[in-house]
Amino acid sequence: MNNNHSTAIDMNNDSERLLSNLEPIFGKAQLPKSSAVRQIWSIVKLRIKIFLRNKTFALLYTLLPLCFIMVCIYYENKEIQSVNEPRTFQPLEIKPSLYESGQWFKDSSSTGQAMDIINQAENASKLKFNPVNYENELTIASKKLTHDAFYIGGIKGTTDAQQNLQFTIYNNITFTFATQMALNLLSNGILKQNNINEQISITLQPFDYVEEGKFDENDVNRVINIAGEQLKMYMEQMLIVAIAI
Repeated sequence: MNNNHSTAIDMNNDSERLLSNLEPIFGKAQLPKSSAVRQIWSIVKLRIKIFLRNKTFALLYTLLPLCFIMVCIYYENKEIQSVNEPRTFQPLEIKPSLYESGQWFKDSSSTGQAMDIINQAENASKLKFNPVNYENELTIASKKLTHDAFYIGGIKGTTDAQQNLQFTIYNNITFTFATQMALNLLSNGILKQNNINEQISITLQPFDYVEEGKFDENDVNRVINIAGEQLKMYMEQMLIVAIAI
């Protein structure tokens, strides 16, 4: 004959009696009271521990995307600011060593004191001026022009009966600053001719570059430049896509 005996326990009212019955089996038992906030905090800590357990995944999932977003924001602000600000350039010193390729020539038909100044310009610049007759050797009509005659430019000087000086500068249009260099060479040649050791240097300061603005079709007087706002709108869309990825 089986004798079944069951006991109903109310967890809310009989918790102390239940703990006293379990104490001989599990030792001292505790039933801490847990609030909703503590439960949420425990879940959060568990999730953080699981997430940080794989450091490689944590790095790829958080740090790299964060760095990418910061770089995008930096370049976005930089590009937007550059639209409304003029672009400046460093000054360029026009000196004899500006062009490493090519040579200079002095017209062998130069005469008098003008020829002396050209020679002094050659000595002051430490460049070699090849003596060439421009009309007879470097023109198409002379039929002596070859591909080997590759000059940056040349100088011709004449002296008339009244000792007036006249200089002619020949420049190769493929060298942008050939004329400025020739003027600098002549200026220093004149100083050298008059026993002045100081030399003149030429520095070119380019104009600032201002990008053409964009204006609304209703802005007849072109007062409000909307180029920056348009660029900001496009780049913010790209940033949103990068964040979403």
